[in-house]
Amino acid sequence: MKCFGSKTDDALIQNEKSEGKRFTWAEWKKPIIVIILSFLFNVEATMLGMGEWPYMSAIDHETTSSFFGLSTALSKAGHAIFAFVFAIWAHKISGIR
Repeated sequence: MKCFGSKTDDALIQNEKSEGKRFTWAEWKKPIIVIILSFLFNVEATMLGMGEWPYMSAIDHETTSSFFGLSTALSKAGHAIFAFVFAIWAHKISGIR
């Protein structure tokens, strides 16, 4: 039974450090692209979200801000849940490589 922080793990970490392994641009390119795209998509979603409440209140005068907050929260929660479900489904059918 191996425990985190055991001597074998410490020796392995020390061995990797002594080899001086450095990550190359090819290894960092995809994660950096994903980070930049995620940031830009979140900025876009925030900017679009700012205009939703004035539009919603203009087309339905009886709508409250509490309803808008609840609908926004449920939308984001549903998106998170189904993104997770899609990830499991894609992994099971081996559709994403």
